[in-house]
Amino acid sequence: MTNQPLVTVLLPVYNAEKYLSEGIESIINQTYKNLDILLVDDGSTDSSVEIIRSYMKFDHRIRLIENINNRGVSFTRNKGIDNSKGKYIAFMDSDDTSRSDRIELQVSFLEKNTDFIAVASYFKYTGSKQRKIKNFKTSNELAIAMIFKNPIMNSSPIIRRKELIEANIKHNTKYFYGEDYDFWFKVSQLGKIGMISKFLVTYRWGHENTTSLVFSKKNLEKVRIINEIKSSILSFYKISLNQEEKNIINFFFDDEVEFNISKDKYVFLSTINKIKVSLTQYNNFSLTDIDNVWNKYFIRQLARANLTLIEKFDIACKYTNENKVISFFTIFGRHCYKKFMDKVN
Repeated sequence: MTNQPLVTVLLPVYNAEKYLSEGIESIINQTYKNLDILLVDDGSTDSSVEIIRSYMKFDHRIRLIENINNRGVSFTRNKGIDNSKGKYIAFMDSDDTSRSDRIELQVSFLEKNTDFIAVASYFKYTGSKQRKIKNFKTSNELAIAMIFKNPIMNSSPIIRRKELIEANIKHNTKYFYGEDYDFWFKVSQLGKIGMISKFLVTYRWGHENTTSLVFSKKNLEKVRIINEIKSSILSFYKISLNQEEKNIINFFFDDEVEFNISKDKYVFLSTINKIKVSLTQYNNFSLTDIDNVWNKYFIRQLARANLTLIEKFDIACKYTNENKVISFFTIFGRHCYKKFMDKVN
């Protein structure tokens, strides 16, 4: 790309000394060179700031902003957005890494597709959990997926800065959990979000990062936050559910909860049908897009539900197509293997 618009790469940092250099170098070595590399330190007590300053000595593109006290990742990301300079903002957590052509591919996509507000990518896990995640391919599928859970991994998107600033969309500092879900749903209301079908980001899992610290907090508060976010999403899509129906959906699609749907199986399935009807009647989504999202999420969550194998197979046969039944057994086998290894370790 000959004419390279400036891209601010925003990395919030908190006690990230172990992996910070790897993350910074994955950005320094991008094939796309016109970068404003903005690191916002959130009161680190380790050597994170010293590491950043050492890179600033030989790369003038790197900037450092420091919070006086630890204010949390939402405040820190918002501060980064407020101090960004680029036409685009690329998000990445300081312990993750980007493939060398990530920025180039994403900028090229947005320059060619002016009707898109942002673009994300597939990503890989590394650490204690290692696997590749293929997200949805179309903007409609991403929009539908938002109803069930956040389909955007926060280290993978790049967004148009001007539109984000003008809409005054920020991360909710009252949320200790789900703030990225809330943020990307609001972004999706601005315009279409694209997806590059390549693994451009590696997400680190299993060490004591912000995510793992969040999971130790009270589950009741987490449920309240997700209910609040989901309620605003359902309202936007004109989907009317009672609290029992909301709870069933929330728990089923929560990866941290092994949800038993045996007694609520039929209420669950009627709730899904209600959502499908609302999406086709009031939001003009095609049944093909709805089923693509539903089948992918449903099969993965069904594999880990607290049901007998016979019950799971019966549900899979009734509510998905033949190819997805095959996918169910693949995912179910992987889930059983994971549970076995967790017990062994």
